[in-house]
Amino acid sequence: MTEAPWAALRAQLPILSERRYLATHAIGPLPIAARAYLEEYAASLSHRLRSVPLHLERMETVRGLLAQLIGAPPRDVALMPSASAAEASVALSLQPGVGYREGRAEPRRRRILISRQAFPSSRFLWEAQAARGFEVHPIEAPGGERDAEALVAAIDERVTAVALPWVEPRASALIELAPLVSACRAAGALLIVDGFQALGVVPLDVGEVSADVVLGGVHKWLCGASMGLAMLYVAPEVAAALQPAAPGWVGSVSFPDFGEHYQPAPGAARFQQGTPPVEPLFGAQAGLELILSAGVPALRARSLELTERLLHEAAERGLRCLTPRARGGTVALDVGALDARAQGALVQALAAIGVDVDTRRGALRISPYPAMAEGAVSSALADIAAALHRRP
Repeated sequence: MTEAPWAALRAQLPILSERRYLATHAIGPLPIAARAYLEEYAASLSHRLRSVPLHLERMETVRGLLAQLIGAPPRDVALMPSASAAEASVALSLQPGVGYREGRAEPRRRRILISRQAFPSSRFLWEAQAARGFEVHPIEAPGGERDAEALVAAIDERVTAVALPWVEPRASALIELAPLVSACRAAGALLIVDGFQALGVVPLDVGEVSADVVLGGVHKWLCGASMGLAMLYVAPEVAAALQPAAPGWVGSVSFPDFGEHYQPAPGAARFQQGTPPVEPLFGAQAGLELILSAGVPALRARSLELTERLLHEAAERGLRCLTPRARGGTVALDVGALDARAQGALVQALAAIGVDVDTRRGALRISPYPAMAEGAVSSALADIAAALHRRP
């Protein structure tokens, strides 16, 4: 894309012109078109029962858009209230001593490999599975480059699942999935990928990179209007092998009718439970349409250009970056010399001059949406550097 299409895309995301918004890793910019969809939802509320067909139709529309995003059939995508709930629904379906690729008892298979770089909810969830008889083994040292080949040796016939983030949330380090996919398939293990910090800014085609499970939410790089909606992709052969531990009406084959006995819906839909939040469905549609129209490969190329600019200019200004070359859409600066209070004050001071960033565990996270103007990215970094150099 030339600069003109980026200006056109930027015009659809007003906050990118109103502020130097660099917090897509937390909450993505809101498309103008989202307001019309949210108004449509608000108008439907007064219709009460008559609004149900519209709400059910929107469920399938958004499911289809999410499926298109990752190159999957809609039946392989479930709509969930959060990425944590999505991951938990899969985790609780697993049992120690079972090989899910072969569909048979394998007493030695009770190990789960988890990443030390994962989002806290993911780590907490998997660590809790030790109480159900799993052996939970942390892998990956915190920080720095992530080497998929180095992890392959840990994946053997004792492993039930490998669960890790594609792009880790603190410094945006990206791991190559293909070696992990191959190793998991060879060992009979499942690969469960948290794609929250990647989907929408790093291309994924599950037909080519066939992770068994991919999850993520809509309110970051997918530009959803609000929290409360996540997606769960489950490969069809894996979904067929798993029985949800907490089944619900929406995940039954009889939905939306009342079935007398539970029978899981085909595909990933079996992991859905109760009636989903409806407002986030309407709020997600515009962002997904915008991203699919722009094309994730083009967004990725532009994101790499902007983050390369940040890495280069940060180095010129004497700022230490925590983000490696293989990265998602965020650049993290080392502010570990500041205590938590000083980090909070820094974020507030930057917000007061129109620069939106945040900090996590000594990392100041900067994530320009690909449509952001290059000059705005550079001027924001200049203000960040000035603020840091003023600190004692």
